[in-house]
Amino acid sequence: MIESIDTAIAQGARSGPVCKALGIHPRTYARWKHAPQDKRKGSHTHTKRALTAAERQDIIEVCTSDRFKDSTPGEIVAILAEEGRYIASERTFYRVLKAAGLLHHRSNSRPARRSHRPPELKATGPDQVYCWDITWLPSQVNGLFWYCYTVIDVWSREIVGWSIHQSEQEQYGRELFESIRQRRNLEGVWIHSDNGNPRFFLSHP
Repeated sequence: MIESIDTAIAQGARSGPVCKALGIHPRTYARWKHAPQDKRKGSHTHTKRALTAAERQDIIEVCTSDRFKDSTPGEIVAILAEEGRYIASERTFYRVLKAAGLLHHRSNSRPARRSHRPPELKATGPDQVYCWDITWLPSQVNGLFWYCYTVIDVWSREIVGWSIHQSEQEQYGRELFESIRQRRNLEGVWIHSDNGNPRFFLSHP
């Protein structure tokens, strides 16, 4: 804008009307001539200490590297300082990562997703929800245990089936569930482990 005003004045125009046409005060023009930096509120200013594009990219590359992808900016700055390397301050690291959308997740993998707790199974009668677990039973030999498979009806707390084996195998559990299904003539029942993780629906094949 200063160049435009200077050009108009050089061609014979007066500074007052030119400034009025551009929507500024002549004193503003004089101030800009003395210190060519727009200090008006909301104006785009250039800071001499501002990072260059290469310096910002350097920060991003360091933070997303395998070495520092799980470290905080404060830890990164401290480690680099011990190695005699300085890129920018901790605050600048935070600002660059925030602008790049990398403040909370910087690895190449997908961000961690919050897992939702499955709905609780509730029984309103017998043979609707079973709970099962495997318990270690000590033997007379030191260090030798038996594995007791137990299935309990959540509604009545009745032990509807159990079996004891020398090892822990998926086959033993399936055989126990199948024997319970045939013996009690089950149409369908939910079964989950005692700690609430594995669960499935037991029904006729």
